[in-house]
Amino acid sequence: MLKRENHIEIDRRKFYKTVLALVVPMALQNLINVGVTAADVIMLGAVGEKALSGASLAGQIQYIMTLFLFGLTSGATVLTAQYWGKGDRDAIEKILGMAVKAAVCVTALFTVSALAVPELLMQVFTNDPVVVSEGVKYLRIVAFTYIMMGVTQAYLYIMRSVERFAPVFWKLCLLRYMPVYLTGRSG
Repeated sequence: MLKRENHIEIDRRKFYKTVLALVVPMALQNLINVGVTAADVIMLGAVGEKALSGASLAGQIQYIMTLFLFGLTSGATVLTAQYWGKGDRDAIEKILGMAVKAAVCVTALFTVSALAVPELLMQVFTNDPVVVSEGVKYLRIVAFTYIMMGVTQAYLYIMRSVERFAPVFWKLCLLRYMPVYLTGRSG
């Protein structure tokens, strides 16, 4: 009986270079998000425990929205990567347009909800009236960023799947740190 082995030659140097090109931008993106969150915690920590708790719970609404966006952009990314392999740029542009429209719809729903019924949203997570009150203040401010966040995330994921991550990444850096800078300067 003949034993047949599949053997694939892999250029390890090229493999690791490709892996690093994919992983480093994602790690940097997560580092930026953590940095912005840490800056929020530091600034809110100076205000007080209840404000920090309220903002933290208000952040859960944004987290739920981000989960919806992740599902949406993951599906769009898979489609985009397939069409990128085929070289069909027209299909990629259509997918990008659909992803941005869908992201705007999802984030607009969260924005309207956060502005119209923030107390109701906060009461899902706590019944402490002071924490709800502080969270509502924070939610009413960050709600205005939701739509741009959705558009940015759609672009970021699509651009990543067509190997055009760097320009979008630097714009993300600017967009994420500008509010921290402005808040720190005015506070």
